[in-house]
Amino acid sequence: MVIVTDFAGNGLGYNQWCPLSFNGDVPYFNSLNSWNLDAETGEWEVADDNNWVNNASFEADRKEMPSSKKPVQTRLRGWETTIIQGTEVSLEPNSPKLNHANTEEERKVVIGERSLNMSDQVDFTRQVHQVISSSPHVEFPNATYTLTAKIKNSGNFNKLEMYAKSGKKHFKITVKEENDNWSTITLEGIKVKDNEVEIGFLADGKARAFCLVDDVTLLKAN
Repeated sequence: MVIVTDFAGNGLGYNQWCPLSFNGDVPYFNSLNSWNLDAETGEWEVADDNNWVNNASFEADRKEMPSSKKPVQTRLRGWETTIIQGTEVSLEPNSPKLNHANTEEERKVVIGERSLNMSDQVDFTRQVHQVISSSPHVEFPNATYTLTAKIKNSGNFNKLEMYAKSGKKHFKITVKEENDNWSTITLEGIKVKDNEVEIGFLADGKARAFCLVDDVTLLKAN
């Protein structure tokens, strides 16, 4: 099925293939990026190389967030932002910007026009995260996974990490150095239990410190 998307409220485009399931006559959109299709029977299954992250390259909104343009939004699609310390996200002019407009040069390294932005004009602590679990039609398998992301960050962070939590286990990788250019960070050996995992980024920084994140992947380990 080809879906012509208009989820950002700024015009049609970004057409994409997606597998559909049905509850009677009601279609259900399965948010997957890789699956196997039997052309003769029409049956499909999730491929082993599927990336389970929703809005993995932060392209779903296609505009600066938060946005007062219709539809009015103060959150990134697929992600939750928790302000532990710092300026609250709002439609006010002093609100932190949740995403970054990738430059032409940056788009040679990362996918698309947008990336996650974690920054503030005051000292801040912010968590950006999502929970991945089974849907009514697709099971999120218990297995071992690898989480990766591309980052670009300043210094002046007390703590900057990428993490995953499943069951009672907490996995994390700490970014200890400034990255002037996009660099890939990798967190291996994430053991998913109970068909659910929380993935995310935690930034504890001084005023005007920044970390950009793009192209997040959560893949089954080989």
